[in-house]
Parts: sequence; C-alpha cells; structure tokens
Amino acid sequence: MISITAVTITNFRCFQSLKLAFEKCHALIGENGTGKTAVLDAIDLATTPTLSPSRFSEQDFNSADAGPIRIVVEFSEAFWVKVPDGYTTQAVPARSVVLVVKRRERAAPGRALSDPFVLEHYARPVPFTDPGELGPIPEGLNCPTSLNETAEGYSVSRKSGKPMKVGTLQLSLRNELVGFPNVFSFDKDRDTQAKIGFNSLLQKIARDLNWRFRAKWNQGEVLTAWNEFYEQVISTVEDAKTGRILRPLQEQIRTLLGRDFSDLELSLLDLEQPFAKTFLARRDGSNQIDQSRLGSGISILVAYLLLDVISGLSKEAIIYLIDEPELHLHPQLQSRLFTRFREATPQTIYTTQSDCFVDVSEWRSILRFGADHVVSPQHAVVESSLEGKRVADHLDEIKPWHQQHLVYHREDNQLFFARRCVLVEGPAERYGLPILAERLGLPLEDVTILSCNGKSKIPYYQLLCKAFGIPYFTLSDLDGLTAEAEENRRPVACAEVHAVHTFASSFEALLGQTRGGKASRTLLAVDDLKKESVPPEITTALTAISAWSRGS
Repeated sequence: MISITAVTITNFRCFQSLKLAFEKCHALIGENGTGKTAVLDAIDLATTPTLSPSRFSEQDFNSADAGPIRIVVEFSEAFWVKVPDGYTTQAVPARSVVLVVKRRERAAPGRALSDPFVLEHYARPVPFTDPGELGPIPEGLNCPTSLNETAEGYSVSRKSGKPMKVGTLQLSLRNELVGFPNVFSFDKDRDTQAKIGFNSLLQKIARDLNWRFRAKWNQGEVLTAWNEFYEQVISTVEDAKTGRILRPLQEQIRTLLGRDFSDLELSLLDLEQPFAKTFLARRDGSNQIDQSRLGSGISILVAYLLLDVISGLSKEAIIYLIDEPELHLHPQLQSRLFTRFREATPQTIYTTQSDCFVDVSEWRSILRFGADHVVSPQHAVVESSLEGKRVADHLDEIKPWHQQHLVYHREDNQLFFARRCVLVEGPAERYGLPILAERLGLPLEDVTILSCNGKSKIPYYQLLCKAFGIPYFTLSDLDGLTAEAEENRRPVACAEVHAVHTFASSFEALLGQTRGGKASRTLLAVDDLKKESVPPEITTALTAISAWSRGS
C-alpha cells in the first residue's frame, strides 16, 4: 500500500526549512503553535490535485520572507501521470509531488482580476532506462521505453524511438493519475464530513447514491409511491398548511402571472435525487437522532469510520491526515482508536496532545515539535554515542526487550509533552519536591517531575529526553554509597551537564524516614514540614532545579 515516506517544507508558515520522515502510523506531538498542524496542511495542499491559488494567503509564507513556498511529498511506491501526447498519452512514473507557490509579479494577461499567487504543482518523474526497473506496470498504460532528466526537464522515449520533451507543466497533477493515493484531511471540524456540505464525504456519497437511483429509476413506480406517502403526510396538516399557506400562494401566483400553479406543493423529497438532503441518524420507530446529537466524540468517530468503510469499497489507496483524533473521546475510546490506526492498512499521520496515542516502542513513529520549531529526534542526536553505543541502537532495544511494558508505563508518555523534565527515583520526590519548592518561594514553572520507578531505570528516561530534545534535570540518591558505585555512576554519567544533583543519603532519609513504609510516611512528613524546617540539602537541590528551569 502506497504511503508517504518523507516531506520537505521550505518557507511555509513557521518553517524556513524542514525535512521529516514518516512511518505508516505517525504521531506529531508538541505544544500549540509549534507547527504540527502546518505539517498536516502542507501535505494536504501538496497532495490535492485540483489545488487553487485561492487556498493561499500571505500568512502562509514564512515570516523570514526568504522566497517561495516549496513543499515536496515523497511516496513509498510509484504512481503514474498520463501526460498528453497527441491523440494518446505517455504514462510517466513518479514517486513524489512538488508544490511551489510564488507571489505574482505581474497581472495575468487578459484578466480584470488576478490571483496574487502563482502555483507550480507537478509530479516529479522517476528516471529509468528499462521499464523492467519499475516493477509491475498497471494494465492499459502506455509506458515509454525510457525517461531521462535533462537541463530543460525530462526526455521520454516513445515506443517509436522518437523522444518527447516533458516539462513541469505537462506533469501537472490535474492530469489523470493512476495509483495516486486519495489523501483525506480531518481537521478539528471533521464531524462535518458526515454531514451534507460542500465537498464533504457524505455529500460525495449522496451524489453517488443519487446517480445509482436515477440510473434505475422507474418514474411510474416512484410517483405512485411518492403520491401515496405525500397525501398521507399532508392530510395530517391540510387545514393548517395546505389551506392557510399553499392555496393563498397559488392564487396570488395565478393572479400575478396569469398562470395556473395549482400543482405547487410543499415538497418533502427531491424525487430524482432522494439523497440530496440525507443525514445520518439513529432511528427507533419514528424517533430520529441526528448523528451530531449522538455526542461530539461519537459524531467524530462516525465521520472517520464512514470514510474507512468507503476506503474498503474503493480500489484507491487512502492516506489519513487527522488533527488531534482524541478530541471529545473518552480515554478508553482513544486507546481503541490508536490500536485501529496501527492495525489499519491505510497510513495515518496525526497530531496529538494525548498520551494514549503514543507508543514509545515505535519511537521512529513519533516527532516532537519544540517551541523553537525544531523537530526531534534530530539525526545528529540519534547517531551520537551514549555509553559506547548509538542512541538509535539504545532506542531500538525498547521493543525486542519489551521495555515499554517492563520499564516504561503509558502514564510516562507525559514526558513527550513536557517543556522541561526533572527525573527522580520515586513517587515521594515527585509529590514532595513541588510542594517544598512552593514553600521556599522556588516555584517549578513549566517543569514536569517524572518518577522513574527506581534509580536503575533513570538512564532509560534520560535516553528518551536526549533523543527527543527534552531538557532534563537528574536528581538521584547515593544511598550512603560513593558516587563511583555502579548504581550511582550511570544516572550521573547520562545526565546533562550542570543539570544533575545527588542526595548523599536519600530524599526519604533527609525527611527522617528510614524504616518500612517510608514512602507514605515521607509524604505525610512533607505535608507537615514548615519552610524553616526544610533540610538544607533539599533546599540546595531545589535552588539548582529552579535556576535550571529558568535557564539560568
């Protein structure tokens, strides 16, 4: 199944230059305003064959104003562009599409009004010297014998041996495309896809059903059935409606136009297009519940599943772009939908703010967008060395060793959404540190404190922070041992420079708790502790964390 493998974005919205690689199911995470939706929109625009300049505005150009917008979308498999060649076409294979948006320099000739932007929107061919290099060629396509890239564009060799020059204009996506995926974009108003509206999915379905109905329509049978139903409905309100409204209206029309309009009716249905005003609803007897009243979460799922059903009936490949699929969904439904994304055949690229839509074992399927519009993991980081091994190799060990079950917990996915993260050993520090920091006047703003469930597991969380560009501070206990002891050395060795602190004993011991059940008693001790009684070593640690959180 064809899917998107990479996208390159230049001078579009918040991005001056960006290249991203994609897996079959891919999550874009990060704070609001970091560019996640811009990436979905870039893909949507570049893969829309009938794109119009009216879809763009000045706000779509990057503020650096460094030139035209350029978006390149690459695919896992080839598709075919039928390029006109006299009375026939040449089927040109391509594996990427290019969209260039420029500001218009002069008025369009012969037009009173000109669009302010000019588009170049075309498929980029795959050069070849032998059609056998392309793999299976769809039946019925007139494939050239070779294709070469030239300074002027491309040169196609016809079966006659004569060359044909092909430029970007001839490769327009407005040509007939074979094997090109149908990309459906679900924005935050995606429930409208399941309602009749301009170019909505339900409207497309209704048009298809109307066509099928009209192709088999028997006028006599339809009119007989309709007249019987109409009379039954109208008869219940004849005095109130037909007598009070229709008859005076018919008379006034006859007086003004001099024509008989006694056949004017209050129509309840378009006889030749009975699905024109269709809507999805649940029905119990005569009681109808419109899908939009089933609950916002259910309404959104209906829209998605409706498209999924249609994709199953179609031979076209489909790719989903979904902005925050978790909207209005209960966490259990979020988890089910995420499972469906991963198991479904079509590719799904989505933005999310929910930890239910992240799987740490599939780390390559996660892109984290930072406030500075830097997207992680960065190639240089995952290729760098950590404890004698590439960061990428460490991450690849998560799945085969089931670390997503044995080390990390789903709740730990909040790490990916953190601005800054303090990694601690256990729940006592996670609960106690922010309370004590507040009492000391050292609030930990924009800091997420994450319990790593033991000192030995801290390096696993440091690994994720390092790979995904999350600033992290490491706080661990020496437990009365030396800093060189193996269990104490690793967390410090994997820490960020100047973002690490160790307690000589432990957080619990500093609060006087050393016996069994110390975790719960530590939390009680935190509740009772006054500002002046906070142990100096904890004050020192919180002062260092507070300074780090402010970037000082």
